Amino acid sequence: MAVSDAAVLAKTGKTWVQWFSQLDQAGALEWDHKTIARHLADSYPLGGWWSQMIAVTYEQARGLRDKHEQKDGYQIQRERTMAVPVEKAWEACKSLQWLPEAKKSQIRSIREDKRLLLRLNWPDGGDVLIGANAKGDGKCAVGVQQSKLPDRESAEQAKQFWARRLDELRERLEGD
Repeated sequence: MAVSDAAVLAKTGKTWVQWFSQLDQAGALEWDHKTIARHLADSYPLGGWWSQMIAVTYEQARGLRDKHEQKDGYQIQRERTMAVPVEKAWEACKSLQWLPEAKKSQIRSIREDKRLLLRLNWPDGGDVLIGANAKGDGKCAVGVQQSKLPDRESAEQAKQFWARRLDELRERLEGD
């Protein structure tokens, strides 16, 4: 589980086993995700984030949802820390020269305020979000999130693809 038993207990007052038992007793095995999350939000003082986290973790534990599965497909993320200033990494990200596959994609938006984010319509119909964050001491993290992947196999392939591309970007930037 992404969130430890101790953390969920500290934040919600229940362990994962207790949450799963509560949801089983309420009949959640027969519900869709939205109904589970709504039940949690309406029945317990959790807030939206914890209601979603508990619902997703329950669905995964009960075999109702795969890891990385969303309502519109699968979603993966990859991130690499790089020993370069965030400004240098961001300029490389925006240029897309490190990503030949992006020639067939369309830039949806670029955000350059508190967060540095680039959204692409990926050629396969999915969405790609590329972001860069300063880590201090001339370091930064560059991350990629790809969503709307059709199945688990595609998600695994995407994780490997983005790991390679981010490693190549890091090598290029740190070698300059």
